[in-house]
Amino acid sequence: MQAIDKQLEVFIRNLQNGIRKYGLEGFNQSIESILDENIYVRDGRIDIVIDVICNHYNLNKREFLSGRGKGKISEARKYAYCILYNEYKLPIRYIASRIFRQKWHTSVSIALSYYRSLNKDLKMDREFMDELDKLIELIKNKQYDK
Repeated sequence: MQAIDKQLEVFIRNLQNGIRKYGLEGFNQSIESILDENIYVRDGRIDIVIDVICNHYNLNKREFLSGRGKGKISEARKYAYCILYNEYKLPIRYIASRIFRQKWHTSVSIALSYYRSLNKDLKMDREFMDELDKLIELIKNKQYDK
């Protein structure tokens, strides 16, 4: 019983120190990021997706993840959002805030809405689907190479 009391005392002291040092919001975000990393990033699948898409579109990884999403970067991100959400079942908020460091998850939601509304009869939509399938295949091949 004394061991449990000692562990609780240390735990509460650590909570107090963390909140004092980082503030409640910062401390909470730190805990969330640690838990998220342990759940999602441990196997490196996210890095493979990002690497394949950046190589395929000849993009700088840093700009792709945190730069302004215009033109080719925006188009490539749509594919990344769809793959991360549909293939790896990652939450929308996680994709936006943890991977792409975006304050809002609207761009991810819009891309996924676009994906859900695709029509195979339209040429532009078929091209998007074909490109998405091609990228998924490249990612699977890269995963098996490791």
